[in-house]
Amino acid sequence: STYKLSGTEYTETLLVTAMDDGSGKPTAYNLTGATESTPVTREGGRLAFKLPFGEPSVVFEGDKLTATMEGQFVDYWERVH
Repeated sequence: STYKLSGTEYTETLLVTAMDDGSGKPTAYNLTGATESTPVTREGGRLAFKLPFGEPSVVFEGDKLTATMEGQFVDYWERVH
């Protein structure tokens, strides 16, 4: 995928996706190049938005990123200098 983040919008363009649901069916590939955007909210140095294509919510705060999918998971990343 390609990504673009501004102070007001996050845009993602899918280049290639592959889906294997574990059922034994062949992997499904998607090469459509679909693009979707979502609004970004800003509070000081905090950026928050929901990833397009049904993905989790993301919050950037300084060098930290938190991705949350309610009832599923919370992932944390931190940039190491």
